[in-house]
Amino acid sequence: MLNTLLQYALLFFICLCTLASSHSLYAQNQDGPKRVAVPGVKKSTIESAPNSIKQSDKSNSSELKKSFRLGVHAGLANAQHFSWRSNLFKPLRLTVKQKGKRGKSKTVRKEMGVGLDIGGFQHPNNSTAANFHLNLERYKIAHSGIFTHLGLGIGYQRLAHNIPTLELDEDGTLYEFQGGRGGFSPLAFFGFGVASKRSPLRVHMNHRFFLQMPYNTSLAPYYQVELGLSFSLGK
Repeated sequence: MLNTLLQYALLFFICLCTLASSHSLYAQNQDGPKRVAVPGVKKSTIESAPNSIKQSDKSNSSELKKSFRLGVHAGLANAQHFSWRSNLFKPLRLTVKQKGKRGKSKTVRKEMGVGLDIGGFQHPNNSTAANFHLNLERYKIAHSGIFTHLGLGIGYQRLAHNIPTLELDEDGTLYEFQGGRGGFSPLAFFGFGVASKRSPLRVHMNHRFFLQMPYNTSLAPYYQVELGLSFSLGK
C-alpha cells in the first residue's frame, strides 16, 4: 500500500514539473524573441548584423558623391535637322528598393539629379543652332535593366541662318540680315532604354520638346528624337 502511494506521488510530481516547464516556455515566447546560441556563429557576428543596413546607406552616399554620367546623343530635330547633344548628369538622390516575394525579389533603382545639356542642330539649306539646358532629371531602372527617363529644363538657344536672309527696316527697306537670333528655351523630355548589368553603359532613346522664344514675332517649337549612349565617370 505504501509503495503504491509513493508511486502515485512520484507521478504527480512529474506532471507538475512538466506543466511548470511548459508554462515557462510559453511566457518566454510571449515576451518576444530571445538571444540563442547558434553553433558555428560568433556572438559578435549576430550583434553586428543591423550595422549592415547602415553600411548600405553609407555606400549609397559614397556612390552619390563619386557618380557622374556622361552621355553622347544624335538624332533629328523637326524631322529634317541633324542634331547632336552631350549630357552630364549628377545624381543627388538614390533609392534602391526590393519588390516581390521572398526568394523572388526584384531590385528597383531610382535616381534623381541635375543634368547639363550642350548641343545643337543643323539644316544644310536653312539654319544652324546651338543650345544649352539645365535640367532636373529622374531615372527609374527595373531589375531587368529597362529604364524610363524624364525631366524638365530651362536654357538658351542661338540660331543662325545658312542662307542669305532679308529683313525690312522701319522705313520698309530690304537689307541682308547679318548675325543670329537668340532666345529663352524651355524644355520637357522623356525617354527609355536599357542599362547594362555588366558595365556602367546605358543605351537611350529620347523624345525632347523645346521652344525658342521669342522667334520673329512669336516663338519656334522643336521636336527632337535621338539615340544615345551614356556611361559612368568617377567610380
